Amino acid sequence: MHAIQSRSHDDVVSCLKDAREDAMVSLTSACRDGYLRSYPHLMTLHSLREIEHFSKTFSLVEERGSQRESTRDIASNDWKSRLDLSVLDANGSNSVINARLALSRLADQPQIEGDLWLDIGKKARKANQYQFAEQSLTQANVAFCRISCENNQKVAIGPKIGDVRLQLSKLKHAMGERTAALKLVEDDIPSAIFCVDERDSLGTILSGSTRSKDIISRNILQSTLWMASGDLKNEIEIIDRYKTVLKLSPTWERAHFHFARYLDSLFQSSVDSDDRVEHLIQAIDHYGAALNLGVKHLFQSLPRLLTMWLEFTSLGNKDAKSSCHDACLQENQDRLNTMMKSFASSIPAHMFYTALPQLVSSVLHPDAESRRNVSLILRTVLVNYPAHSLWSIGWLRQSKSEDKSKAGSDIFRGATKLLRKTENGKHYQNLLSGSGHLFNFLIQLAK
Repeated sequence: MHAIQSRSHDDVVSCLKDAREDAMVSLTSACRDGYLRSYPHLMTLHSLREIEHFSKTFSLVEERGSQRESTRDIASNDWKSRLDLSVLDANGSNSVINARLALSRLADQPQIEGDLWLDIGKKARKANQYQFAEQSLTQANVAFCRISCENNQKVAIGPKIGDVRLQLSKLKHAMGERTAALKLVEDDIPSAIFCVDERDSLGTILSGSTRSKDIISRNILQSTLWMASGDLKNEIEIIDRYKTVLKLSPTWERAHFHFARYLDSLFQSSVDSDDRVEHLIQAIDHYGAALNLGVKHLFQSLPRLLTMWLEFTSLGNKDAKSSCHDACLQENQDRLNTMMKSFASSIPAHMFYTALPQLVSSVLHPDAESRRNVSLILRTVLVNYPAHSLWSIGWLRQSKSEDKSKAGSDIFRGATKLLRKTENGKHYQNLLSGSGHLFNFLIQLAK
């Protein structure tokens, strides 16, 4: 640290070399006893690597103010992964934390220090280390507030302070202080934001706040989740709050997913048939929007979306109570099938690949349009991933059911035609064509 402060590059290199040799000697002895004994020495090497990164940046910059930006780049790009891989204990992350604190204070970088404490606070909360999390988040708040006071950067640092307050509210909620947690989140939400309809007025409200649009969206979503789980607001108010979040962040996958789950819960609990159908259609719409925007909730969204769609479109005339209901049912089924046809082309094929068993089991769906959509999705997956999806879809052609065998043959025939337009189409065409003989051989072999 002294060599870095004096900006002596040769001394830094020499000290790092000596420290690494000492750490490797200890590691050589400890590795014979297992990973647990070796882990602290590995973290020491991680800390030395961070000091080396920092020293290179510190030595290469000039005395013209570029030091602040370059050290911040190191903290944001290279350091985060090391902290994610470490364990929050005395033998794990402590050496990394101590090294980072010393380096950030040496460079007079309170934002790096604040980001460090914020990341540690998040990890500690998720690990149920509530006391450590509270101390870390308090330190982060102090660091960010110091920046705000010293440099008069309230607007620039406002999102960071808002993130700290959101994490503190999550911590309080996890500790059982639900009322305090909800109040802490709601205090950071402009009350006028729920009363606007136009984008212009929404921008006016946001311009007068020190919190960013993303932080306000996160606050509203988090408080809405707590309100919905505790029945603190009625159905209309909860839906309005979700819509407000989507106005602020229309491309936020998590918001679409949680809104879809809430609508799904209303669908399951509603008594009125018209409300149930509308909730179902909206839930499927937002599940699909979430899948178009990301994969984080893939295994919760896609199976539920397919189940709701296939079950609803399987309802026939016998399930309708009158001719009016029959017409309404058919209209809503057509809406869903149109929506699913759009999703078949917009949702990436690798997502549908995870639900192949569910789709293959529905190739003989009672509704004709739903059957066509299922075949379209299977054909799309087969074209994009022929070598992988072949094993899940190929058995359809060898089915004892004539209808299933015909459906499988149609899917393979359509995929073969589409593969002609691709770069390696001929190779995969031969693969699909020859797969029938391979499956017959495997069936005979099994007998």
